[in-house]
Amino acid sequence: MEHAPARHRLICPENDRLGSQSRKRVTGRHNVQGIGVVENSDTKEAPGKRQSMLDFGIIDGSVTDFMQGKFVREDRATGDYVFDLTYKYQDDTSRHRCWIDPQTRVVKKREWYSQDGKLKATFYYRDIKEVADGVYLPSTIEVRNVEGKSAGTTAYRSISANKGNISDSAFSL
Repeated sequence: MEHAPARHRLICPENDRLGSQSRKRVTGRHNVQGIGVVENSDTKEAPGKRQSMLDFGIIDGSVTDFMQGKFVREDRATGDYVFDLTYKYQDDTSRHRCWIDPQTRVVKKREWYSQDGKLKATFYYRDIKEVADGVYLPSTIEVRNVEGKSAGTTAYRSISANKGNISDSAFSL
């Protein structure tokens, strides 16, 4: 029996933005409603450009489809588990170093390294909220550049998680 792919739908009603993704897709469609911006992309040959739940501080099946993890150490100061995530494709040698909270299983910090091993950006996932029984999500994400200067912050409000069957039409743009 084949199972349905893991799918995630993120809606930001305050900004009238809508996005969806399917775990098995390697194409993406980004639509910013209200201003007419629509972008289609094919990331089959560029796995580093794929958006996944890792961008939101969560490691799920959409991440493990194209990345592999290696335990590095336990952070002495925080108790977080530190992992390196690398792409399964030999042509892309960039990597992500992630600090994962062992209780919530949420990424708290992620460093993104280029193919030549240089730090490109650091992502901080903060204000972790329990949105359903045992389901935790960060409500604030901050990106800092290589100099440590803030490049942007995203804050989420009214986060909720649905359980059960969701219609396929909910994942159409």
